[in-house]
Amino acid sequence: MIERTTTLSSVSTGVIGAVPAFVRQNAVADSGSETQIFDGSSLELEASNRVSRTASGTSPGGRAAVVHDDSDRQRGEARIGSDAAPRSFAVSQTDINSDVLELVNDGTKLDALGLATVLTLGFPLRNRTFFQGISRVGPGCTVTRVGGGRWQISESIIDGIGRAPDADEIYELAMDAVRRTCRADRPLVLLSGGKDSRLILLALRKLGVRPRRTLTLGRPDRSSDAKIARRLATHFGEPIEFIEPPAFDAGIELWRHRRQNFESLEHGWFVPAALRARALGGTITDGIGAGVVSTGTLMKADAVAMWRSGSFDELAEWTVAHAAGVDQGFLDACRRSGIPVASREEVLHELVECLRSLQSFPNPLGAFSLFYWTGRGISASAFGLLPRERVMAPWCDDALLRRLLCVDLDQALAQDWRDALLARLDSTGIPFADAGSSPRPATLWKRAAGAVAWRDFQRRLPNQWRPMTEELAKTRGVRQTFGRAALGLLASVREAGPRCVHDESASRSASA
Repeated sequence: MIERTTTLSSVSTGVIGAVPAFVRQNAVADSGSETQIFDGSSLELEASNRVSRTASGTSPGGRAAVVHDDSDRQRGEARIGSDAAPRSFAVSQTDINSDVLELVNDGTKLDALGLATVLTLGFPLRNRTFFQGISRVGPGCTVTRVGGGRWQISESIIDGIGRAPDADEIYELAMDAVRRTCRADRPLVLLSGGKDSRLILLALRKLGVRPRRTLTLGRPDRSSDAKIARRLATHFGEPIEFIEPPAFDAGIELWRHRRQNFESLEHGWFVPAALRARALGGTITDGIGAGVVSTGTLMKADAVAMWRSGSFDELAEWTVAHAAGVDQGFLDACRRSGIPVASREEVLHELVECLRSLQSFPNPLGAFSLFYWTGRGISASAFGLLPRERVMAPWCDDALLRRLLCVDLDQALAQDWRDALLARLDSTGIPFADAGSSPRPATLWKRAAGAVAWRDFQRRLPNQWRPMTEELAKTRGVRQTFGRAALGLLASVREAGPRCVHDESASRSASA
């Protein structure tokens, strides 16, 4: 069992530890409402030791996309640079790092339960990673500042439960959170059709800060989120840029999973947003965080009823059924392909234990979403794909989260805390996007380009992985989407070079 370390690099702060760190034990030491479009289909990746190679062993190329500058419409480039989070440091024979692969060596073994958890749920639980002997330090940890520029992890997630905050206190906490995260420069604002990003925009304007420009994913004719974002930008006279997701590209797929530390199966829609933010420079906002306290994945009537009846096993089954993960057929195909994946029963047991550990919280289901499900969102968002200092994420503010965790389950279900802020800040009359809607498919040429690239990607995979590709060919809908992400994730782990992935896959396949 890995003992929890007592020190943490300053790259990870706050209740949910927004940028996960990893530990190895016993290791050796303003142009109005101008509309612009950025097409991410031709992104150029800068070769560096932090960028995964493509399946063929070369870095993807191609010309940079043409972007339109507000003033002179100059040509720009979207590059993945090496401006990543600070490197690790050693404390008492314990390595700590924000990049899990930098702690992997030839003696590292794959963690079958860590693999199965991410593939099944779409996010990790507790402190497991894909690798034995390497633990994550992140969601679920309270950190407090100590001397020497380090952070110390408390044993308890929060220091006692206080009274629930009222609407006035929530408003002040939220505005303070925006003040604390706001940099001196005007940020880019990542705007969707939901509450979190709109609140950030409204709070910034309340504080007299105008965004350099707003960015939104998709286009109004294909996405309800983009349509609402355009209405908001037009209402406030802010420049807006629509970012289209690129066609499938093996190089970008492998890179983004490594950059996300293999913690999410969420689709890559935020990848072009992060790359665009790199090209434009400066900071960008991200609404990830406290919104899930009221509307998280388990804040549903069925799940609440199971929790209240103490049916933890049933709730775990429900969570898996509604998770952003692969189906049982793909997990079985992983085993036939030589990938060491734990059983469904082991994953369910881990999930039940995780749920039980949150019983002391006034809102345990909201706490689960905050500590675990939110990690998936962080990995997939601009937050996970950019250096921490480049991202403003006020709803991950420690003081705000601590107080919101004092709101009990009944109150959280009855009143979304964000509504109290919107009542004071939002006088636009513009509705929110339909949460159940999904973007329309990409254009025909982009789908065709993606299909060709996906076919070529599969051809370069090891022969013993054929059961996984054959299973995906039979899968449809969201499970196929998550299955493709899972295959990309596994290929990214393999491509990164740890010998254990090659050795274990080959040996298990041979024995099978």
